[in-house]
Formats: sequence, C-alpha cells, structure tokens
Amino acid sequence: PSPRNPLAIPSSVVPASADIYVVPITSHHIDNNNFCHKDKYGYIDLGNIRIKSNFYSCDKNSREPYTSEDLKSIPGGYKLLAQPKLLFSVNFQDRRQVEDLLNVGQTKSVKFQITEDGVCHAMAGWFTLHLDQHQQLSTAPQEKSCWQQAIFPVLSPPTQTKVYKNASEVTATFKIHKHVQFETFESRLLPSSSHAVDGNGCDSRWKEDLQEIELPPSTLRYLNCPKIEQIYQWLAYYASRDVACQNILDLTGDIPLLCTQFAKTSPTSKFTLKVDTSKDRDKVRCLLDFLTTVAKQNGLPIGNFSCITDDLSDSGNGSSEEQFNLCLVNPVSSSGRLDQTV
Repeated sequence: PSPRNPLAIPSSVVPASADIYVVPITSHHIDNNNFCHKDKYGYIDLGNIRIKSNFYSCDKNSREPYTSEDLKSIPGGYKLLAQPKLLFSVNFQDRRQVEDLLNVGQTKSVKFQITEDGVCHAMAGWFTLHLDQHQQLSTAPQEKSCWQQAIFPVLSPPTQTKVYKNASEVTATFKIHKHVQFETFESRLLPSSSHAVDGNGCDSRWKEDLQEIELPPSTLRYLNCPKIEQIYQWLAYYASRDVACQNILDLTGDIPLLCTQFAKTSPTSKFTLKVDTSKDRDKVRCLLDFLTTVAKQNGLPIGNFSCITDDLSDSGNGSSEEQFNLCLVNPVSSSGRLDQTV
C-alpha cells in the first residue's frame, strides 16, 4: 500500500454501521407544540379556526427536518403506540452505499400494527451505532444516553391520526437523502375492526372546511399556556376598566394575543403593531394571518389595526408625534434572556 493513500492501508471505519429505528408516539407536550385545540382564548372565539404548526411549511433550508426531545424526561410523558421498526441500515465501510444515500437517496415506508389506543402526535426516531463486531451504542429513550431522540411531528388532522389497539395499522413514509425526512402518514382501520370510521371520534372542527392558520411551534406553546391566557384576560379587563385604552402601541412583534383581548373589551380602541419585515417574513405573515382571521371570526374592525416597521414615522399617517395611552413590550426574548433592544 502507498503511504500517500491512507485508504490503501488496511483499516476499519468506526462506527462500522448504524441502524435507524422509528415508532409512532403520543405526547401531550408534542401536541401542544403543533396544534391549538381551544375554542376560546380569553375573550377571543377560536371555535371555527384550525390552528396548527408551520414546521414543515416555513423555511426548510435553514434547519433539520425534525426536532428533538429527551423522551424519558419529556413533560407529561409519552407512550409508544406500536413496536419500534427498523427504517434502514447503513454500512459506513461501504463507500458506494454512503455515496448513494448522500447523492441519490431512497424512500422507505414502514407499517406498524397499533398496540395502544391514542392519537399519533409524532414519529420518534433513534439509532444504534455498531462500533465494531461486538460494541454498540444506542440512543433509544430507555438507554442511559446523552442523546435526544428525533421527533417528526405528524400534522395530519386528529381525525386521521387517532388509532386503536389491535384495530389500526399505520404506514409512515420517509425520504432518506443526506438526512432523514418525514414524508407521509397514513392510518387505516383493519377489516376486522368494529370502530366507527367517520371522524374517528375527534373534534368536529376537523370535519369541516374551516379557516386554517399556521403558526411557529414556539407561538403554539405560548398559545397553549393557560397561565399566560389567564394573565392576558385579566390584564385586558382591568386595563379597559381603569385606563384610557384608545390608542395602544404593541412593540412585542408577536402575534397580537393581548391586543385582540383589548379589542374585545375596548371595541373603539386603535392598535399599532410593530413588525420586522427585514428579518423573519414568515413570522410577519403568521402575525397578519392570525390577526385577519381572528378579527373576522370575532367581528373586530380590521381598520382599527395598523402596522409600523422600524419607527413610528413608518406608520403611514405621516406623523411621528402620535400619542399612545398604552405601550406593550416583551422584555424577555424567546431564549429566556432580557431583550437589550427594548
């Protein structure tokens, strides 16, 4: 062998190979990251609106096509709905196989016989690394590993993801190309099942052709927090009772959950919302979609809302001297740190 070509020297690749496993799971925590099932949010009616995550529709090129969770310590726990199945294996010592997965890819479908009742909120995935012929390392949730598990949210309506023990079969399809990407989810009742098919016993809002809003998972967690909802409702009530709320400036940059509360308690109030179109256009689009849909659903005059970008001179009224009775700020960023720009 030539010293200039290390690959010509007898050697081994470590790890030698890997097996990737997937399984359908149910988890209230994951559901809260991807759906809002509320009929009301404080004073706001959400009953005819479907709200779900934009995880698969927002900027796909800036992130991995999955999230991750430490399932053994996930809030509220989780439950496997079937036995884990092998999705695919890769031999790192086979150069042709590795290059094929990187350059061409492949699509794999896995079928699961459901062993527990529940709603499939996600497909969970992990891997086993074979270091050599004898030693291996697993990242399965029951193992004492520092690795988290991959979470592929299932964003199909609950009418399509509710499954029954020994009566349902699930098929999950993945595309394996450089990384693992979740493609489709299908659930069907077995011919011997006695369960009703229509609606699968789920919320009726998913049976109708209703307005749908897609929001970031971080916003859905916020929307699903009962403590924040209660605070916003009481704040809107007391401020409307004790303070003149005719002109409100919202500098939070978030979806106007609090402003829409004020719009219900103070119908004549005017609102100016700050939006940042230079950084995150998806976030701005979500904000405007939420505002217009909620305003229509609740009979709120959309003309009472306006937007600014960087400063008050962009508000469109030609004056930077506008006076506000109330200013809303969010001093804590989404990372949990104090926002130095406030």
